[in-house]
Amino acid sequence: PWYSHSEMEEHMVAEAELSGDLYLRAGIVESSRYAWSLATNFYSETFNYARLAYVYRRLAIVVTSQVPVIDTSNQLDMSSPIGRFYKVYFHGGAPDDLLHTQGSEGFIYRTPHSVQIKDFAATLENAVRSILPSKTTIDMQIDDGSPTVTQKAGFGKRSNAIGGAPIEPIKIKITPLRP
Repeated sequence: PWYSHSEMEEHMVAEAELSGDLYLRAGIVESSRYAWSLATNFYSETFNYARLAYVYRRLAIVVTSQVPVIDTSNQLDMSSPIGRFYKVYFHGGAPDDLLHTQGSEGFIYRTPHSVQIKDFAATLENAVRSILPSKTTIDMQIDDGSPTVTQKAGFGKRSNAIGGAPIEPIKIKITPLRP
């Protein structure tokens, strides 16, 4: 039998839809997403809005199949299967790159699930120390409800050494975020 060009396209898109379902059942999500996106392109170009709505619903099912389930029953555990999130604010004598690029929201960091807030704070402090003068004081504030330990700063004391003004301490505030 002879098929017209438009009939061949319709058959190809129908096969793409079937393969999208089969890929999703097999757990091959990327291929399923690709097959459904081919169908959305075809139906949007042919202005078949009823079929396009159906294909978008199927594509939404594919996309949501990758979203992990987050257990929020434990209020103390601030992690999810995709890791832990921390918001970091820099104040005081922090470098201009850190002060002016963060805006009012601060920086958000994602760490692996196994990294606790104390480990993250230590890693962040080491990273910041690597770009600062050696005697710069860093006051780390961990906002997780535990008591904070701040270092005693020598800021404001008059020094007998000849040189520039003392460097203002850098204040870093770390807040764990809910996933």
